[in-house]
Amino acid sequence: MNALLRPLVLAAVVGFPWAAARAEISPAAAVRVLRVNQPAVITVCGTLKMTIRVSVGAAPQQMEIPIECPGTVVDAAGLTAASSLLLDPVGSLIKEPIRLEQQGQTIEIQFLSRLEALHFLLPDKTEVPAKIVIQDDDLHLTLLAPEHAAHPPAAKTPAIRLEPARVPAAFEPFLLVGRTGANFQREPFLHHGVLCAILDKPRQLYLPQVQDVPQFLGLPFFAGDGRFIGLGSIHFRAFKPERMLEALEKMEIIPVIIPAADVRDLVARARQAAPPAAAAKLKIPAAVQPGKPHEK
Repeated sequence: MNALLRPLVLAAVVGFPWAAARAEISPAAAVRVLRVNQPAVITVCGTLKMTIRVSVGAAPQQMEIPIECPGTVVDAAGLTAASSLLLDPVGSLIKEPIRLEQQGQTIEIQFLSRLEALHFLLPDKTEVPAKIVIQDDDLHLTLLAPEHAAHPPAAKTPAIRLEPARVPAAFEPFLLVGRTGANFQREPFLHHGVLCAILDKPRQLYLPQVQDVPQFLGLPFFAGDGRFIGLGSIHFRAFKPERMLEALEKMEIIPVIIPAADVRDLVARARQAAPPAAAAKLKIPAAVQPGKPHEK
């Protein structure tokens, strides 16, 4: 089948009743996946400081925005994956100054952003100072680590198991383990659905059946048997600075799952940037269990 048509056909076929019939996972298996993995789904908090500079006229504008998003602990040293888009929405999308032409004059608008006061909020409400280790603009994922000086090494972290992983097929059911926000006391929840398509280009990506994109970014996806599939992220087409405003208005952000193999590669690169021997370890109480699974 033509490589361009294959994703469209897969996405269309998933709407038929026989596809939904394959999306059955037993309640016992779902509860087990939630129980085993929810301690490793934590909250990443911080402050985003932004400066907007215009090449002519107005003085720079500055603002501070509180940031809170889910994170997934991916190794025993406390490395935690989070969505770059949720951590820094502007910095993730706008990499260069925006250029505008007005009355024959070129005006540049520059967005500068930085994250400060980063910390992990663990399931037991403990706060652990954190730092960014590596950011991947292609995967739109950021890996953070606990600050060693502020949080001495502790017991092994309940991280998700990256191996053995599963390479899924189209229409296969998945389970997503997440954590709610402050309004729902950051309780763990479970979401289930099916994979709409498997893409080969521009890279291997899985397209999940999701309705609300922000709710799954940076969160782990699992097969019904509990094996890791990948992390939730996004994909969008890059745009040129001179056409940025037009591109932002028409931009389509596609929800995707970054395959487990790419996640393992990202973790390996982060370990080289911050070796486990020099990194702190998070002490996340494995005993923190949900009273009852929350399904979305």
